Amino acid sequence: MNWIRIAAPSANPYKKISPTTAEQVLFGLSGKIAAVLDGGPCEVGLESTIVDLTSSTPRILRAGPISKTQIESVLGVPVDMPKKHNVAVSGNVKAHYQPNKPLYAFSTADLQSRLLSAGENTAVLYFNESLNEAISHTKVVSLKLADNKADYAKGLYHGLFTLDQAEVTEIWLELPPANDEWADVQDRLSRAVTELS
Repeated sequence: MNWIRIAAPSANPYKKISPTTAEQVLFGLSGKIAAVLDGGPCEVGLESTIVDLTSSTPRILRAGPISKTQIESVLGVPVDMPKKHNVAVSGNVKAHYQPNKPLYAFSTADLQSRLLSAGENTAVLYFNESLNEAISHTKVVSLKLADNKADYAKGLYHGLFTLDQAEVTEIWLELPPANDEWADVQDRLSRAVTELS
């Protein structure tokens, strides 16, 4: 009898960028797996929400695409969501989801001023239209993400993977909004960056 092994849920080397396409899985696990079932690109892009239901107050242990508000509307009770997720669950180590190249995160204003001295060895992942002109006057490798949360989250890991493969020495990222809607994105970036500015 022949057996088929299926690995789930993670298909990335420990602490590295989560893959969102079959191509990225094969790249990251090169030589360690024989095949990938390709169901197309991930529809959401970020890892799931993890909720602890073992106490009277449900608690979000890892922010994800299903928000606190959505969970509260289904459960009918308040849900606790700490600002930092440190409980030992998948993906909650201090450094995770990291590209191989150093990733530095900056506010929009800080990134705009840094672009004045950026060289061709720098990649920039951004979402704000106001940076288009400044980027056009540089030799950086750039990739623009959507400015809405759902599409930004869907494209984040793909963008990091793409820029990580470019002929650059570091990646600069424009920080997205810091509010509850973007909590899962902020959580992943806090673990992925080499240094927060």
